[in-house]
Amino acid sequence: MDILLKKITLVDDRKLEVEYSEQNDEGYTVRDYSVKSQFPVHNDLKKAFRNLVPHLLLINELKSDKLKDLKKQELLDYDVHILHIKSKDSGDGIILSGTKRLSNHKVISLNTPYTLLDDEDYQYNTELSADITLVINEAKEYLKGKFDDSQKDMFKQDPEEEETEEVLETVN
Repeated sequence: MDILLKKITLVDDRKLEVEYSEQNDEGYTVRDYSVKSQFPVHNDLKKAFRNLVPHLLLINELKSDKLKDLKKQELLDYDVHILHIKSKDSGDGIILSGTKRLSNHKVISLNTPYTLLDDEDYQYNTELSADITLVINEAKEYLKGKFDDSQKDMFKQDPEEEETEEVLETVN
């Protein structure tokens, strides 16, 4: 079975919601899932979403048409928190959803139009595809248990409890 991610949402920069389907070897959808996890996301996943910010701006023509001209400081007011992955007859594509924090501390929502991953009109398709693949891979790792390392200690048992469990296991 293959997993096909459809929507990946970074919630409050801490948690993840994922919509995906399982497909059989013939490519038919067997089951659809929607997962809302309370475990904190790993920094690698946060960074992968941050890599999508320049694409949000360039696809929406909000900034210069040169990826290298975008300054890090300019990008700080923007976030991407949803990646929609869609397959259509015309090919695979994406929609990015994000926000911009205004100087008055209000937030506006931004969405890209549906963008084909092999769209010749967007000159950074290679970079976009690589950044999308990174988010997808990190989301799959999250589903397998890759969470924020700093939170692992919260879920550890007391050492005395661990010793007690080990003793009970050897007795049984």
